[in-house]
Amino acid sequence: MKVILNGKHREESSVLALGMFDGVHIGHQVLLERARTLHLRYGAPVVVCTFARHPMELIAPEKAPRLLTTLEERISLISHAGADVFLAMPFDEQMRDQPPECYVGELVRRLHPKAIVCGYNHTAALSDEGYVFTWGSGGTMFNAGALGHGDKEHQATPVVVDYLYDNGIKIKKLCSGCHFMLALAENGDLYSWGRGEYVPPHFTALMRRAPWQR
Repeated sequence: MKVILNGKHREESSVLALGMFDGVHIGHQVLLERARTLHLRYGAPVVVCTFARHPMELIAPEKAPRLLTTLEERISLISHAGADVFLAMPFDEQMRDQPPECYVGELVRRLHPKAIVCGYNHTAALSDEGYVFTWGSGGTMFNAGALGHGDKEHQATPVVVDYLYDNGIKIKKLCSGCHFMLALAENGDLYSWGRGEYVPPHFTALMRRAPWQR
C-alpha cells in the first residue's frame, strides 16, 4: 500500500473511501470491503482518504474524541484491509476555512473517483438521475435530521429525500459529514440538512436552502 501523509496525490481513477477510520472497526471494515468490491467493478485503486489528526482537535479541542489508534496503527490496519493508497490530509487552518465544495472539488479533480464510499450513523446514495437516497440513524442527539426527511425517524432501507425529488432538484455532488449533509445541485445551489452545531460559521453562509432545518 502506498502511504501519502502530505495530502498530495493524484490518480487517473479511484474508488474513494472517506472517513477517520479510527480503530478500523467492523463498520469501517464493511466500507473497505465495499470499496474492494467496487475496485473489481471499475478496475480502479482503492484510495482511503482521511485526516492525519481529528478535525475536532482544531475546531473544538475540548470536544475532540480520544482516538483508539495511532496514525501508524491506522495505516497498518487499513493496509491489511486491502487498500491501495492511504492518503492523509493535513487538517490545518487552511483546510478548516476552505469552503466544502472546494474540498470536494479538489478530491474529484485529483483523484477522479469512479465511486465513493463513506458512513457513520447515516448513509447516502446518489442515483444516476440525480436523486438523493438516505438511510440509517435519523434521531440521535448528534445527527438529528441528518437523513433529510423532515423528522428524526430511523430508516432501515434507502428512502428518497422527497424535498429534492418533489421539486425536481437534481443533485450532482454529495458531501456527508458525521452530523450533517451537503448536496450540490446541477444549477449550483447548495442544500444542507442535519445538525449544525459542529459546522464552522463560514459553512453556514454557503447553505442557500435546506430541505429541513431543526
